[in-house]
Amino acid sequence: MPRTKWKLAQYLESRWWRWYLHKKDPEAYYRWKLNYWENFLKILEPHLHLSPQGKYLDLGCGPAGVFMALPGKPTAVDPLLDKYKRLFPTAFEKTHGKVEFHAAKAEEYASVSRFDVVFCLNVINHVEHIGLALHNMRRLIKADGLLVISVDEHRWRVCHAIFRWLPLDVLHPYQLVRQEFEKLLHDNGFEVKHDIVLKKAPIFQYRLWIAKLRPESDGQL
Repeated sequence: MPRTKWKLAQYLESRWWRWYLHKKDPEAYYRWKLNYWENFLKILEPHLHLSPQGKYLDLGCGPAGVFMALPGKPTAVDPLLDKYKRLFPTAFEKTHGKVEFHAAKAEEYASVSRFDVVFCLNVINHVEHIGLALHNMRRLIKADGLLVISVDEHRWRVCHAIFRWLPLDVLHPYQLVRQEFEKLLHDNGFEVKHDIVLKKAPIFQYRLWIAKLRPESDGQL
């Protein structure tokens, strides 16, 4: 993807959050978002076993990501982290000392140790290089770990074609259908174990995949 297109998307993303958050009562929004993530993790309980001893990564965490509800001391990463801290300091103040934050791109974040679960929620179609981002996630996950990844996927091929060729959704540089996402996961060493449709809308539906590393792909950088 051209870097100028990605940088424009990132700029508009931060502007959208500024517009959205300035209307919110910080304490009320924090409580609502925390409750949202707690319910989200309950939906995944049959497939995930989270514990305070686990090592978890919220990759592309945004201003109020799943890091708010994860047990133990999770890590949260986002290239716009410094801007989000100014836009919505409440989430960062309330999790101070409980979460390890890093300002970095999904393609570039590096850790000395691997994670039990990497969460990449509504992020992958925002990145600059989608293949490099997934390749990096493979390096960040333990051999027996999991990737929890979600995206607003196109429901209809005609809408997908229109959105792909016309700049109708500049916040999301990648416009892909389910089969393309699943091929990207497979090509980058992942095997899908579960997929769940969390929400349906007229054009998009919000789908989540839980994937693990294929045995032959572990350690291949």
